[in-house]
Amino acid sequence: MKPKLIRSAATVILAMSLSATAISQDSLSKKDVDTRIDSALYDVTDVAAKVFNGGNEEGCCRLFEGGLRAVLPFLDNRPELKKRTEDKLARAKNLLPLGDRAMLLRDAVDDIRSTIRKERGSKPGIPPVPVKSLWDRLGDEKGVRAMIKDMMKLEATDPKVNFTRDGKLKPTPESRAKLEQKLVEFISAGTGGKLIYAGKDMKTAHAGMGITNDEFNALAAIMTKVMKDHKVAPADINEMGKIVESLRKDVVEEKPKPAPMPTIPPVPTIPPVPEKSLWDRLGGEEAVKKVVHDFVATAAKNPKVNFTRNGKYKLDDMDVVKLEKNARRSGERQNRRAEKVHGQ
Repeated sequence: MKPKLIRSAATVILAMSLSATAISQDSLSKKDVDTRIDSALYDVTDVAAKVFNGGNEEGCCRLFEGGLRAVLPFLDNRPELKKRTEDKLARAKNLLPLGDRAMLLRDAVDDIRSTIRKERGSKPGIPPVPVKSLWDRLGDEKGVRAMIKDMMKLEATDPKVNFTRDGKLKPTPESRAKLEQKLVEFISAGTGGKLIYAGKDMKTAHAGMGITNDEFNALAAIMTKVMKDHKVAPADINEMGKIVESLRKDVVEEKPKPAPMPTIPPVPTIPPVPEKSLWDRLGGEEAVKKVVHDFVATAAKNPKVNFTRNGKYKLDDMDVVKLEKNARRSGERQNRRAEKVHGQ
């Protein structure tokens, strides 16, 4: 709320408080009380309308509600009017959007003033500044149509919007004029205008077109640019943006992108443990040498082995050494072949 309007609102509330004090002192006649109520509510409506048209719907609601609650105790002599006022205050408490709440509270104020004037047989006097709808603030049909024309020109040349749906649509002057009219009527229906929209709902109208979120965003950006170019108030641009955003779920058909599959790191290759040869498992050369030595010595002494083949072979110490050496060499050759097989 601008400082000037804040001061005006404060003046109205103060004036109503003073009126209430005077009434409570029973110093005024019923006619004087009615006159003050009518005058105070006129001032409230005048300021609240300016606040609303300035884009502050919440401030407008607070002014209307404060004015109504200030005069409510002085409607005891009009129980039906008081009951209607209380009902509207209760309905407005959680009513959204704020524009609808403001209109309901304004209706309660007008009801009090018109009832008082009717009973007094007086004329309404100078009407307060009317509360404008978003449609009116956008410039009525003339202003909205001008913006729609500019939007359609930009959409047709912006590849991000994909106006022709990859060339599948072939707009003609007639189809463009029809689309323009439908858009004007649709905005009228959503912003408080008088034009009636009788077309398809948004989900049905855009079914199968495959509009993506990026394309929807590009269209919304064009709409915002055009409204700025036409000097629309920032608060009204913001309100219109909320209306457009509410249509996203019905217009966009983009399938959600699947979540990327988690990357599984490759299992590290574990080199196989080399299998030891029998040579190594026997303990290598030193161990085999000892085994062969013990084997030859033991076998030579055992008559069951018949190591000398009934005395045909005479083994001296040198022969034993040579036999042991040959046995070890045979074992080494077997070991080398085993190493090749196992990749050692």
